[in-house]
Amino acid sequence: MAPQLRPRTSHVKPETYATGVGSHNSPSRRSSVVTASSFSTGSSRSVPPVYTIDLSVPPSDRYFKVITDYEVSLRQLPTLLDEIFDAVRVPNRVLHVLARLLLRRVYNKEENEELSGISNALGLPLYLLVAYNVFLDLLMGCTSGGARVQGEGLEESRMMHFRTLDWGMPELRNVVVQYEFVERPGGEVIARTISYVGYVGVLTGLRRGLSVSINFRPYHNNDTSLVANMKFYLHQLTVLLGMKPSITSILRDFVLPRTKSREKSSIEEEQHSTVGVKLRYGYPDICTTLPSMPTTAAYLTFCTPQEAIILEKDRKTAEILKSSAFIATTNHDVSYDTHEGADHTQAAHIAHATMHSLGMGMEDIVDESVERKRCLMEKWKILSAEAKESGKRRRKGTSSGREGIGVPRETLREWMEAYPTSNQETHFVCIMDPARGEFRWVRRYEQGEIHSEWGEDQVSNDDQDLNSV
Repeated sequence: MAPQLRPRTSHVKPETYATGVGSHNSPSRRSSVVTASSFSTGSSRSVPPVYTIDLSVPPSDRYFKVITDYEVSLRQLPTLLDEIFDAVRVPNRVLHVLARLLLRRVYNKEENEELSGISNALGLPLYLLVAYNVFLDLLMGCTSGGARVQGEGLEESRMMHFRTLDWGMPELRNVVVQYEFVERPGGEVIARTISYVGYVGVLTGLRRGLSVSINFRPYHNNDTSLVANMKFYLHQLTVLLGMKPSITSILRDFVLPRTKSREKSSIEEEQHSTVGVKLRYGYPDICTTLPSMPTTAAYLTFCTPQEAIILEKDRKTAEILKSSAFIATTNHDVSYDTHEGADHTQAAHIAHATMHSLGMGMEDIVDESVERKRCLMEKWKILSAEAKESGKRRRKGTSSGREGIGVPRETLREWMEAYPTSNQETHFVCIMDPARGEFRWVRRYEQGEIHSEWGEDQVSNDDQDLNSV
């Protein structure tokens, strides 16, 4: 049955966030710093372009090519931030003055150098880029999770990481890009991310063996307590002031190794004489170190070839959920997934979420969170039941039935494109394969491309489907 969602109450403005190369007067720099991959020059606008980022290059120069390509878009950052500031209900001029005085840096030294390089290349105040980087991870609705996918050919089934990113800011749709990171010119790709130009944390990314993504959490634990609220918002203030790392900066440390420009941790000092060899965080840290680390509230999804892990992260605690078959999260706590019916859980979740100021078109995304998750879970239950029945029929045969484990990758792709998983606010959708450390499928949506609440869109199929052998 088609999901019965209520009419949307918010309407995004049909603006165009122009992309292109502006007249750039900065001194020439090494042209090998960033290069676009071969298929990024194709006619398809549904495939985000791919840029190679060389980590051996000084941080201030790494993003020179992509910044040049998107100069026109990035010069509109003041207008974009005005829309974010509108949700605070304080005059924008006042907030810009405060931001200029207070938002001087991000916590991570290497990321700060990267942002300084972007600021200098564009002639934009650094505070605009700092605000852009610390606000984005607080305001995005998403669907994330892991699914066991059937093996192809002689491959065994394995977990893959699915992800949509939803936000009510159409201006950002045309600055979605893919990054491939190398440690030297022409070197092997060690990590991949999908991000917005000018954003240096990791919202969606992977390396061989592990993929990560972050979802917006509209509330935090014990948010009726004055003391708990003070501690929570004090932490957010320390992130804004560059005194603590943002949560997407922490996720970056799960995907990208530290380079020579970054300060060594005490562990690295003891165990390694060179930086760039070891990741700061690895798989064991997901359930041991990360839950108690001070962060904002969020849903964090990690996926290995064997299992997917979701953390319902609060400031210094986390609810840990695991599955080696199928698991999903959207923008509500698992405690709202009761057996009393979707209307009850959705109403309870919405009542809790509306205690907090959402803004930026997030109301609809948050309101529909329960329904988006339910649709995916129902599809998995149906497929599992069919696979179980099929397994019974094969039981007396000679086949082990291994090929019947999990969902076909093409079917998972169809699930991710279907409404309401992909919806009017979806910027991009992807499937990550942590076994290969690759994006197996990526698609970016134009504003208005999904135009019907019943999923009857008029979209092309010229997205990126990577079927490398």
